[in-house]
Amino acid sequence: MTEALDIIGEVDVCLPEAGEGFEVDLLSPAWQKFVWNVLRGEELTDAYLAGHPEAADKTAYVAGYRLMQDGRIKSALAELQEHAMRANLKRLEGLQTAAISTIRESVEKGNVSDTRLRAARDILDRTGLVKRQELGVKAETGSFESALESIK
Repeated sequence: MTEALDIIGEVDVCLPEAGEGFEVDLLSPAWQKFVWNVLRGEELTDAYLAGHPEAADKTAYVAGYRLMQDGRIKSALAELQEHAMRANLKRLEGLQTAAISTIRESVEKGNVSDTRLRAARDILDRTGLVKRQELGVKAETGSFESALESIK
């Protein structure tokens, strides 16, 4: 269903595969290449050149920015980004048990590196298991007349 894409170093992100019934599949092949390359983080010029290798750099620069204004391109990108976000959140949710185990190990044995502990907390935070925060609200009540007097 998804392919892992190496974006930065060892960070991988789930992206949908072409042909899965997304709006991008309804676009021309050149526009499909543009959308997929933008989604992968390519500069707009390079993304345009992927579908139009014969274009001059200046033409590709302008055309790439113009394509980003097209409603079909925007819609296809938004749909794919939403799909990728849900898939990546699902992957993080799969790490909750390991994150909890890491925190438990830290509490019980104290031999967990700061990096592992921060990563475990980040996983739990990003998947909705966060520490409770108390909000203090102070409300003062008074008469309507005194409120009007303070405005005058």
